[in-house]
Amino acid sequence: MEAYFVVLQLQGSEKLDFSTNRDQFFRSAYKLLRAGSAQIVSIRKDTGACEDVRTHISRCNNYKTYLLLTLPLTPEELISQSTIISKASKIVKEANHESLVDSDDTFQLIMADILDVKDIKVNEPEGIA
Repeated sequence: MEAYFVVLQLQGSEKLDFSTNRDQFFRSAYKLLRAGSAQIVSIRKDTGACEDVRTHISRCNNYKTYLLLTLPLTPEELISQSTIISKASKIVKEANHESLVDSDDTFQLIMADILDVKDIKVNEPEGIA
């Protein structure tokens, strides 16, 4: 298992505003992820994910919200969008460290992470304690 930088674009995200209400932002982001309303923009071991976001933004005409997460993934999990989205939703639900990485009139890029992962079971299916 290795750590990957994963960038997700949240669908319908023009209504999400990280800067005014972080708690509401993450509740909404979690619901969108659980509903499968996210697109994987980048999965990388290096920090080039932000360049992938810039390329993606240049092809979009309307406002977008992107999440930057660090996920532990096996080679098998790399090919499963549903596994990636499921792990991402767990990170977003339990995040205790988040920040606005970049934004302008067309996008916002939010980083979310868990600083103390000892109690978070990201690699286990929902419902298993």
